[in-house]
Amino acid sequence: MEKETDSTTTAHPEFGKLNNSLVLLSPLLVIIISFAAARIFKVIWGVWAWAPGILIYWIAIAILIWWGGGRSSIKRWLGSSKGGWGWSVFAVILALPALPMILTKSHLLHGISIWLPWLLLGLINPFLEEGYWRGLVLDSTSKWSKWLSVPYSALFFALNHLVGLGTTSIACRNPIFLANVFIIGICFGIIYYRTGSLRWLIFSHALTDLFSLSVPVFLNLYVPPL
Repeated sequence: MEKETDSTTTAHPEFGKLNNSLVLLSPLLVIIISFAAARIFKVIWGVWAWAPGILIYWIAIAILIWWGGGRSSIKRWLGSSKGGWGWSVFAVILALPALPMILTKSHLLHGISIWLPWLLLGLINPFLEEGYWRGLVLDSTSKWSKWLSVPYSALFFALNHLVGLGTTSIACRNPIFLANVFIIGICFGIIYYRTGSLRWLIFSHALTDLFSLSVPVFLNLYVPPL
């Protein structure tokens, strides 16, 4: 097993050049954007408001990733794990509780209007969310205590699901769902700190989005019995 490495001891000299205050406040901006987009498009598109809403959210965090992290950070995030292989295995295991959903409810992925956005979300969303919530936000708090920086990222990660997707999705307003998202955020944050890489977190996030039938859940075609 490789020697475990704390990514904060090796990784982010570029953050000395950034206005960390703006990066640290950016989760509030992201949440405001998500909420505004969801409320506006809900009037026009109903439950389909999640689609234009998540597109605007993706654009916002992509801009923040490029401005706050840039090419060098993205390259580092996508690099191989520097921690023990057990942390990468743990990342994948975290996606497995959602597996029964797709095994029992795969019939909900009927029609191109459902399975295509479901597939696109599973391929795009993990890169952007992990790059922002774990990569950029945790890098910007790397000088904080881990007991503060990891919950900071995880809390805003969960709140964004509530005010954005929760505007139309019944499941995303469920306190148990939000607690699960917060716990996943905590676990992912710890794994990032231990490995210095987002590679396996992105893979696990993709499996979770696909296994949990994200789009049918957003459309209230399926409300998991949380």
